[in-house]
Amino acid sequence: LSGKCKASGVTKNGTINIKGYIPCYDVIGSFAYFASGRNIYKVNVSYFSEIKHVGSDYEILDAYRTTFFDSSKNRKHNINLVSSIIDGTIVKSGKTFSYNKTTGPRDEAHGYKEATVIMNKEYTQDFGGGVCQVSSTIYAAIMRDYNFKITSRKAHSLEVSYLPIGMDATV
Repeated sequence: LSGKCKASGVTKNGTINIKGYIPCYDVIGSFAYFASGRNIYKVNVSYFSEIKHVGSDYEILDAYRTTFFDSSKNRKHNINLVSSIIDGTIVKSGKTFSYNKTTGPRDEAHGYKEATVIMNKEYTQDFGGGVCQVSSTIYAAIMRDYNFKITSRKAHSLEVSYLPIGMDATV
């Protein structure tokens, strides 16, 4: 996604306190959609002191949220690393997005750390533990949208804690 506007302000209940400008991905009706940290927010436009439009080429099609607060330090590192690699990726109509091609090798040389992974129906330690949560979150967001065609997806060999059964996508 690419920013459509910039916003500053605070919500009425004070849950989001914005100092200066943050990227706002879209304004639809009376709601602004923007990312802050690891979260995507939908906030009533009237809560902001200012919203400036800077473009209108992209829109949020869907969003899904998983949490990893209880994860190990290394797993959090890997999730943040792979998220930073795909952040801002735009998939144009008719084009294919490959999570593996986009994120590249998951090894120590590419900055990944050892964390728990599911391999052959067992929990073990390997580089890149946690990156499947990001691919699974993306899958969960787009699987509800009939405009997307999923060309390849595999579930973990064991149940994951961050999504219901059948909504995960291992890499």
